[in-house]
Amino acid sequence: MRYRVDLADNARDEIQAAFDWIVGKASLEIADRWLDRLEQTLESLETMPQRCERAPESDHFQRDLRQLLFGRKHGTYRLIFGIEEVERRVTILHFRHAAMRWIGSEASESDNDE
Repeated sequence: MRYRVDLADNARDEIQAAFDWIVGKASLEIADRWLDRLEQTLESLETMPQRCERAPESDHFQRDLRQLLFGRKHGTYRLIFGIEEVERRVTILHFRHAAMRWIGSEASESDNDE
């Protein structure tokens, strides 16, 4: 049985921002090809989403979050998602560039400064 893959509003906005950045730096044609590859990657989560590694944010949110890497080299992004087994649903919560700090790491670093 397949999983339904949903995008949270945050993830949708983050994907749109990345798409817009690619359009501005390259072209609409390149951005469209990038988006096609992303859609294929999202569809791959319909089967066996548990194959993906645990996201570092899991500890911060006290929830089992997974991540799937998308892209290559300097254009690598992390799809951060949760799995609801009963509903057979995968929810993409965030789409973040791999070079960005982990979600929640900003708060823990400021706690250490005090």
